[in-house]
Amino acid sequence: MEEIVWAVNPRHDTLESFANYLCQFAKEYMEASTVRCRLNVPTLLPERVVPSEVRHNLLLVLKEALTNVLKHSGAASVEIGLKYAEPALTLTVEDDGAGFDPDRRRPASASNDGLENMRRRMESLGGSFTIATRPAGGVCLTAKLVLHGP
Repeated sequence: MEEIVWAVNPRHDTLESFANYLCQFAKEYMEASTVRCRLNVPTLLPERVVPSEVRHNLLLVLKEALTNVLKHSGAASVEIGLKYAEPALTLTVEDDGAGFDPDRRRPASASNDGLENMRRRMESLGGSFTIATRPAGGVCLTAKLVLHGP
């Protein structure tokens, strides 16, 4: 319920507020696990509006990505990055786990494919979602979109 209240409150429509909430959420979500969580978020962010729909969907992308890290990766650590380079906002979630072959996943369905759900969320915002895996293991998920307006 707290997430919904935060997502729809226009007082939180700033990049700084979004970054602070994302960091707090990630720390709390990962604290009961043995996976070390590192945050790579600038301390100074420009004054930019991040609409509630964008904040809500990016938070759900992060939540799904962290769930995947905990359930499937076998990772010892995960790094969450947030970067703003005019006009694009980029969220990354990178783990050092087992990795996977994105072309060999089971067929997608609306109810069981979190990666496809993340992709659809980003595309609904006019953004992109990419998956990069490394031969030695690990996955980097990147969600990127252009922020419009002031």
